[in-house]
Amino acid sequence: MVLTLDCGNSLIKIGVFDDEKLISVYKINTTSSRSSDEYAKIFKDLIKDEGSFSGAIISSVVPLLTS
Repeated sequence: MVLTLDCGNSLIKIGVFDDEKLISVYKINTTSSRSSDEYAKIFKDLIKDEGSFSGAIISSVVPLLTS
């Protein structure tokens, strides 16, 4: 499976793909005051039941969130 993240100014959209099939979609508000630890916990909570990932793809227009 592949984890995809699209970090935008208003929303962060998370997609989980199994081969070419999109199996899950999550959306969270982009908040510049959140720490990286807060985002990590949110992401982990959302994808904890998805299984293991072979890779990730990140698209971002928010430099503070990219790393």
